Formats: sequence, structure tokens, C-alpha cells
Amino acid sequence: MIEDFLFARDIAHTKNLWVVIVVPSDLYAEALDTMAAVSNGHPFGGRTMDLAPGRLSLAQTGDDPFPSEPFVVSFVGWGNTKLAQAQEMTRWKDAATRVLSRAT
Repeated sequence: MIEDFLFARDIAHTKNLWVVIVVPSDLYAEALDTMAAVSNGHPFGGRTMDLAPGRLSLAQTGDDPFPSEPFVVSFVGWGNTKLAQAQEMTRWKDAATRVLSRAT
């Protein structure tokens, strides 16, 4: 998981993007700890890290998409219920300008 977060953080910072990492609810606590671990001194409060430039946020699959401006979404992990997670992830995918993949 940490490699995914480092990748997303670096993309958000170098390209001045708002990247939202979306994880299943059962992985949220671990993801929040990982987010804090990769903050590297950047201001981090609640679920968003200010990278100046760029932002990295964390959300659960069941959350409504919250960014008020264009964002890129990155999906990390599947949790226990793949079908339900896939349906909930669709809302985030449709709201984002693109899906960030480590393959791109």
C-alpha cells in the first residue's frame, strides 16, 4: 500500500493535481496511517495533504465524491466485497477527470 501512496503523492506534487485515493472501508484505518507516514512534513489534516503544489486526499469507497474542482482518482485495495466495492468505485471514477494507475 505504501508504494501506491508514494506514487500518488509524487504525481499530485509534480503535476499539481488533486489526487484522491479511494480505499474500501475495511482498509481505511491502515490507509490513514499510511497517508500520515508518507506526508513527509507536508501539512496533513483530516483526510487531505497539502503538497503545495498539489493535494492528496483519502476517501472510502462509500463516501460521496467531495472535491469541488477537477481531481484524479486512485483506487487502492479491494477489501472483503469486490462486487460492492466495484459498484461504489464507479461513482468516484465517473466524477474524476481520470483514473491514476501505476501503469501510466
